[in-house]
Amino acid sequence: MPTVTPEQCRLVRQDYADGKTVRWIEIERGLLKHAIYFCLDGGPKNANGERLPKIIRRRVAGPNIKRLTNARASLINRLWRTADRQVRDIEKRLHLDAQDPDERERDARVLATTVKTLRELRALDAAQAEQEPSPQNDNGPDNLDDFRRELARKMDAVIASRAARSHGDAEC
Repeated sequence: MPTVTPEQCRLVRQDYADGKTVRWIEIERGLLKHAIYFCLDGGPKNANGERLPKIIRRRVAGPNIKRLTNARASLINRLWRTADRQVRDIEKRLHLDAQDPDERERDARVLATTVKTLRELRALDAAQAEQEPSPQNDNGPDNLDDFRRELARKMDAVIASRAARSHGDAEC
């Protein structure tokens, strides 16, 4: 628990109530951020063993928080990127020779879940396209079958390289 005097706590709470930022209070009062939030959450106990009521924290959108105009399109794009990243991670792990069966099983489950999610996304997109035809749809690959074929091709290449490597080891 931070050591904050009741007077410091009162000043912090007043500054916060006056609209000053946590960063300003941190600099002006010379307190660490966790001490400031401790004060906002009630501060030290008084003589009766009670704490002050909590102050509801405000949420401020900073310059780094991106406001989304189309949340659904953003979500779909993030899911496509996540699926792509998962496939790349699995490909990297497949190239490792020391992958145990549990890891391979986990990768297979992740891949199956990813494909299922992508299939459902495409179905949702198709249903929405029927309701509201749009001239252009940039939510991912145009064809899930192309995605699957490319994934299968990459997996076959990894399996073939492993087989060639193990075949070379057997000849030695």
